[in-house]
Amino acid sequence: MKIILLFLILISVTGNCYSQNNALKASYPFDLETLKTLSDNRVQYDSVAPMYLAGGFTYVNTKSKLPVVKKKFEEAYPFVRDFGLVKVDGKYGIINRHGDFVVKPTFPQFQLVWNVNYGVWLDIDRYFSFIQGKLIYEPEILCSEPAGPQLYCYKQGKKFGLIFKHDTIKKPIFDSIYANTDRIAIVSLSGKIGIIDHTGKVLNKLNYNSYAGPTGYKGILKFALKQKDTWHYFNQNKKLFESKFQPAFSDGVFLVRVDKRYNYLDEEGNLALSKNYKWISNYGDIAINENDKIVFLLKGKKVLTYY
Repeated sequence: MKIILLFLILISVTGNCYSQNNALKASYPFDLETLKTLSDNRVQYDSVAPMYLAGGFTYVNTKSKLPVVKKKFEEAYPFVRDFGLVKVDGKYGIINRHGDFVVKPTFPQFQLVWNVNYGVWLDIDRYFSFIQGKLIYEPEILCSEPAGPQLYCYKQGKKFGLIFKHDTIKKPIFDSIYANTDRIAIVSLSGKIGIIDHTGKVLNKLNYNSYAGPTGYKGILKFALKQKDTWHYFNQNKKLFESKFQPAFSDGVFLVRVDKRYNYLDEEGNLALSKNYKWISNYGDIAINENDKIVFLLKGKKVLTYY
């Protein structure tokens, strides 16, 4: 019979994970996806952040909320390392932490590039590297060589199987493979769910009844398995804690659904934020509150209103 290797097994999971997308407003005077991406990659608990003040964006000290940059911008995004993407008179440029332009705002558009040379394309042949801190002409974007997976998934007929390192094959007996890395796979058999590692060992008995987490292939996998009324949270094959809270997963923090809003769990399974939000970014850096204001989530459960 024909065997099809699957690097991405996409399984529909219903009833376990909630989508936050309906919490987002139709539009903001900036690009929300760019804000999310750059927030996820800024220095953790950076003492400087962008903020909308008196008709424009500027950069402020997160404690005093006083401006540290005199200029105002139409758009301003978090510093990545020592550089920030801004918009002036409809054009984009790059400033340093002193507010000086290292790339003048002459570019009508941009595109983020997130790999080993992460930065931003400003036009077809000019690219600003946040790592090198300069504008590069016709750069050679490097791609790291992928590591060879030690665990593959395949489908034969209506069943799924696994191929482990050294080409050991697990027969296609599983009803679903929810997600896998090159070290573990989350599988279901006869309505029960569990974890199998890259050697073929069952790490947790197939005694869970629900899965919540990403689907398909992931480099690192954070997920939860439900047993009766309790969710068991995992990072890779390590169980972290148990919780009654309903998962609402991202690739970063453990988002949970609380009273029709969202929060996230700390490393001990406790709610990390002092209040719940309509929406929280993947890594818990920004959130949308009940008034549709976007806030930075700072150290010590403090917040700074971005817009």
